[in-house]
Amino acid sequence: MVKIKMLIKQTVRIILLILILPLLFAITTTAAISELEIIPKNPVPGDDINIFGVASPNQEITITSSFHDIRPVSAGKYRYDLNDIEVPLKPNRFSVASMNVKNLRVGVRTEIWITKGINASEGVATISFDDVPHGNYDIKIFGDALNGTSTVEIDVTALAKIKADSDGNFKTRIGTKGFPTGEYTITAAAPDGASKTITVFSDEEPTSALTSTSMPPTITPTKTPRITPITTPVVLTLAPSVTIAGVTELNVTPQVVVPGETLSISGETSPNEEIWIDSSFELSLPISDGRYSAEFLGISFIEGEKKFSARAENIQNIQMSLSPFTATCNGETIEVSTNILGATIPLIEKPLEITNGTVTLSFSFPMKISGFDIDIPPGKKDIKISGDAIDDASTVNLKVATSIKVIADPNGDFILDIHTAGVPFGEFLITAMGLEKTVQIVRTKPTPGPEESPSVSQTPRPSPTPSPSQYQILGFVIVFAILLAIAYLVLRHKRNFLKK
Repeated sequence: MVKIKMLIKQTVRIILLILILPLLFAITTTAAISELEIIPKNPVPGDDINIFGVASPNQEITITSSFHDIRPVSAGKYRYDLNDIEVPLKPNRFSVASMNVKNLRVGVRTEIWITKGINASEGVATISFDDVPHGNYDIKIFGDALNGTSTVEIDVTALAKIKADSDGNFKTRIGTKGFPTGEYTITAAAPDGASKTITVFSDEEPTSALTSTSMPPTITPTKTPRITPITTPVVLTLAPSVTIAGVTELNVTPQVVVPGETLSISGETSPNEEIWIDSSFELSLPISDGRYSAEFLGISFIEGEKKFSARAENIQNIQMSLSPFTATCNGETIEVSTNILGATIPLIEKPLEITNGTVTLSFSFPMKISGFDIDIPPGKKDIKISGDAIDDASTVNLKVATSIKVIADPNGDFILDIHTAGVPFGEFLITAMGLEKTVQIVRTKPTPGPEESPSVSQTPRPSPTPSPSQYQILGFVIVFAILLAIAYLVLRHKRNFLKK
């Protein structure tokens, strides 16, 4: 009987051991990330962070780097600019989260701005970009803050996936160029949930209190104050009708410039009025072997809402290149594409007919495509227009125009500077809501001739009339000179007489 009990106990132990061993093995294999290390330990913005670690053999590892910052609110808005940020190789994800906000907009630029926006939920908004092409980007984060909020919290996260080798070793690199000083969190995670996290501190002190290395304080949004209705009677006085909208004055200086000079445009309109200032030029293009072409190098574009158009007459087709956009109209449809990191990406394809040899290509920026805002970065751009002319045409008439939106100040004054680089010689027309001014673009400015000095008639001076005292002195001098001459002659005569 005792032997049977001992046999049963041994059997139970064996069964328990069989059950526990796989569990222990499972627990051991779950810890897929066993080591995680970075070099340098305390990087500064611009350094490359090299990440080394050990995981399970051939394990897929997700590397995440993130940082937190606080930005001030000005006039109810916030903005955060990051320049030349490196996005890792695909597959990747770049995400931005903002707190204490009404909405969030994130713009990413290589050669053009691509902007994505979202409304916040309970003061929090998050935007993600998946599988962004590897490269360096300028990023702007902006939007409207909650009422009464003085600062906004922002989290930026970049995610990439790598694979460990057959020995379980993995390594990768994260570029920190363009990121601010502060605290960074780097995490290596396996699909089963195992992960290791390290925190990196820049060894440079933040340059201002806006980039703090400490965790930000909790910010409680201030409630919007209730507005008490006014019960006092309001007296309304009717005044003579006046024109509220419109430009009442338009000034452009100088009115004669050489290409590359800056025009200063100013004027008056209604307070806080939105107006469009148009600038345009026209020219006739020669035709060679049935084709026409023109280049305008260094045309200046500024930030903000703008429009660009080109109208061509006597043509069969047209292609316009406004880096990095290309628009092609074959007479029936127009196709617009852009080039990002060497890849051509189609943006627009829609019907557009060339009627009687005339067509107008017109674009507004930023343009919204598939939920994204696409814009032309500010700066100088080259514009090239070419195509086939209609048969028997001697010239192609071309009109190029740009429109820029400006907002007048509370006094109704507005001002805008326009660079004339790339504008051809001739008339350059500036218009604003019906008022227009013409500027002459010339090769050399006329030099004003030297100013002639007014001729001054010289009145002859009368000869001074000697006074009586002057006569007396003159007579004395003459008499004295005669006496000296006589004395000299007498002495000379006496010497000659004695010698004899």
